[in-house]
Amino acid sequence: MPRPLPLVLEIPRHALARRDLVPTLVARSVRPERSVFPHVTSVFALTPDELAFARELLERHSQHHLFRSNQRAFCGDFVVVDCSPPDPSRRRAVVLELKLGAPLRTNGGGAGVQLQNADAAVREIARRTSWLLADAELDVVTGSREAVLEHLVGENAPIARASA
Repeated sequence: MPRPLPLVLEIPRHALARRDLVPTLVARSVRPERSVFPHVTSVFALTPDELAFARELLERHSQHHLFRSNQRAFCGDFVVVDCSPPDPSRRRAVVLELKLGAPLRTNGGGAGVQLQNADAAVREIARRTSWLLADAELDVVTGSREAVLEHLVGENAPIARASA
């Protein structure tokens, strides 16, 4: 019986330049059997809009850690962890669901069932890394790539205001 797939796959900034980003990350992190490799890769595949989001987010703020969500697990498109607070107990996770052309909505509005397992994805990150505690605060955001980026790293974002 194959082992269950992870809920999230970390996307390091340096890997975003690779044309074979997802297959490389899957091979290194998940290490699936050859027979299921295409399926596992498809579970974490990125659309061009999602790839553009990932690149811009990590270019604009290096203190963010980005995780691609398993697209069959109902835990959003991405989880972002802001590691700017040095104390992991003060860090937050943001679970994102990108929607082309959609306005920004917080608290999961407009996502339906796509975010029902968001808390499980955050707990998995806490279990696998030292960046978050298992009971970390969780924000849920939906909207277009542009709206979500402005919310996370724009001029009026909480991070921008805190560092000003």
